[in-house]
Amino acid sequence: MLNSKVKTQDERIKILLAEDDLVDQMAFQRYLQENNINYDYHITSSLAETITELQRTAFDIVITDYNLGDGIALDFFPFAGSAIIIIATGEGTEEIAVNAMKQGAYDYLIKDRDRNYLKVLPITVNNAINYRRQQIESKRNLEDIKQSRNFFLSLFKGNPEPSVYLDSDHKIVDINPRFNQIFEYDLAEIKGKHIDSLIIPTENLEEAAELNVKLTEGYVYHDSERLTKSGHKIAVSISAAPILVDGKQIGSFVIYKDIRVRKKIEEEREKLILELRRALEEVKTLSDLIPICSHCKKVRDDKGYWTQVEDYLAKKADLNFSHGICPDCMALLYPGIYEKMKSKKEKSE
Repeated sequence: MLNSKVKTQDERIKILLAEDDLVDQMAFQRYLQENNINYDYHITSSLAETITELQRTAFDIVITDYNLGDGIALDFFPFAGSAIIIIATGEGTEEIAVNAMKQGAYDYLIKDRDRNYLKVLPITVNNAINYRRQQIESKRNLEDIKQSRNFFLSLFKGNPEPSVYLDSDHKIVDINPRFNQIFEYDLAEIKGKHIDSLIIPTENLEEAAELNVKLTEGYVYHDSERLTKSGHKIAVSISAAPILVDGKQIGSFVIYKDIRVRKKIEEEREKLILELRRALEEVKTLSDLIPICSHCKKVRDDKGYWTQVEDYLAKKADLNFSHGICPDCMALLYPGIYEKMKSKKEKSE
């Protein structure tokens, strides 16, 4: 039925004729039979019967007399669902029919004594069916648009990175919750404002202007800094794309990925690399041939001065030394102490 889908050519149209005049009922049936018009129809002869039938069956079209004996056609309109209603009136005036159309009827037919109105009935029904098809198609298009919009909003609002939707003048149209968390702005206070006037540090204004120009040419990827509402600078990776409709840019979509953690890791890595390079330079310095006295063990530096080996190494390799005495020197210089220490060690073992 048309209230649930568009009919194919092989499906019959379901019509309800609400008519309390028996002659008009017979004329309607005879006309369909004589002209081989393939409608699936049902006939009611009162308002109460019509309401009951509408509650039981979903009709595509209802053709109704204005007066139904126990009431008027307007009284069953709330029960007609999505059926297309065509008023047939024998009152002789169009005022009643026009009033019915204002209440929701699709068209009207003026009854005449010879029932010539039945001859235009197929055309009227055909027009009604085409109208219903257009309604259904328009509804489908609106549903598709609504679904696409909801899909975009879901992606936009649910993006884990701060995101903003800008118009063609780079003014803010919408922001997602993550943008609010990172940049501390509510949509109500910044909607319609230029993005550069809010989150661009003064020293980055020229850079931002260049990015806006590049955005008209295609995608933008750029690392920079942006300001929060409270004035804190944060490192961000900017990804932006133009929004095009029929080849014309109507706005842009921008994502600001928070890269403060990444920047900190990069800085620590650079610091480590510098330390490793310095260590390598020191190792290289120490790997050179070093003149050393064979008697006192002093070392000669690059300027020809002789200095203690620990002083030399401390300068060259940034090393610190603690002093002690080896066992051989202890035995040579302090034999008494050495023997006591040796004896004590042997007993402990």
